[in-house]
Amino acid sequence: MKNKFLLFSILIFIIGIIFLILENTFYQYLDENNVLQESLFLPFGIIFLFIGLLGFIFFIARYLFFKIK
Repeated sequence: MKNKFLLFSILIFIIGIIFLILENTFYQYLDENNVLQESLFLPFGIIFLFIGLLGFIFFIARYLFFKIK
């Protein structure tokens, strides 16, 4: 596997998407006092999306750097 870093970044990004889908499907509701109840899937989803996107950007930058060099 030559591009393990790219595959890892894509996997982290997909996990982030799954967390956000789970948050929107199961865990967002208003309780009897009209307070929004959320789980930790929302922050985990955002963090995983961000890390996956950063990894992908780093991979592209590294690829372009070595391609030009």
